[in-house]
Amino acid sequence: MFKALREKIGPSKDEVQSTSSQSDGETEGFLSSEKELKSTVNNTTPKLRRLWDNALLWRITTFFFALALFISLLEGWKVGYRNDYETGFRTELQPATSAINIRKKKFWGGIIVNETNQFEVILDPSDKRYTGHPTPQMDEDWDILVGGYVPLSQEEAEQVQGGVTNDGGKFNVVPTVRHNLHCVNYLRKVAYDKWYPVIHEERDNIPLFTQHVEHTCRDYEAIMGWQDSREGSWTIADEH
Repeated sequence: MFKALREKIGPSKDEVQSTSSQSDGETEGFLSSEKELKSTVNNTTPKLRRLWDNALLWRITTFFFALALFISLLEGWKVGYRNDYETGFRTELQPATSAINIRKKKFWGGIIVNETNQFEVILDPSDKRYTGHPTPQMDEDWDILVGGYVPLSQEEAEQVQGGVTNDGGKFNVVPTVRHNLHCVNYLRKVAYDKWYPVIHEERDNIPLFTQHVEHTCRDYEAIMGWQDSREGSWTIADEH
């Protein structure tokens, strides 16, 4: 009866001590686990920070590498685009690059010795004649070949390297090929001075150009001197 009453009233002293010891053990276990967790977190945090720093460094490096690669490819594309013989170089007259193309052409002009032991130039009979004894038709063909100046708009003139002089709102240029042909035509006329007694016309509105101007050229005499000074060099004169 007393035992049943004691169970109703509460646990005994030994039971209380046992429960207290068990609770203390659980508390110590919890504190120990918490300390281990904090220690693990404290040890892991620097590693994670180092990993993040390394990853961030690699990301920044990769970004700049990709940017440099993109710029390199872009500049390479710019250099490659319209920078060859087939499509035109960057130094070409840019407004005219859209007209540049290539085609196959059979060239004539071989020199043979004919039946009368005279040198003869073989030309295409269907083509125009630009060499030989002057004729009115030849002069007309040369005038068409040489052409004249090309008017450009202001926007087109801004694309020309070196700039173009604004002549009252007009921007006139001439492609190098036609300028060179103009000079070749002068040389042709010099060879037939009786047919062309006057080549250059002096006019008030046309400036008189002379050849007494300074040019920046390579010193080819120095290059030839370097060649001659090489050991074992020989000349064609040594063979005769």
